[in-house]
Amino acid sequence: MAKPGRKPISDERLNEIADQVVERLKTGKSLRQACLEIGVIYRVLARWEKDHPWFKERIDDALDFCQGWWEGKGQQNIDNKNFNAALYFMHMRNRFGWSNSDNLFKHEHSGNIIIEVVKFGGQKNKDSESQK
Repeated sequence: MAKPGRKPISDERLNEIADQVVERLKTGKSLRQACLEIGVIYRVLARWEKDHPWFKERIDDALDFCQGWWEGKGQQNIDNKNFNAALYFMHMRNRFGWSNSDNLFKHEHSGNIIIEVVKFGGQKNKDSESQK
């Protein structure tokens, strides 16, 4: 609902704006770039997201497409000797929350771990028998 002094926006117009934003995000543009191109102030768009959950959901979905577009750029250039992988990683880390932390792969567990070593040909290693 519009506050006093603000003109309410129709769902139809908001849907048109969402279409325009989605179109730009699918080409890797940032949300602020999309706002600039369609002439919408970013903080106004953020208010619409707050006031219209369906609108926010469309924008959030498009941000996933945006990340996919950028991931595709990295994949396309993986064998390119001139590709600046460090800059690409910094961009992805800052824009999409990528991390180079080892903590992503550490898992805590409790209990026993049983490791069975099998030699080529299906014969069990004598060490594995004694560790059981």
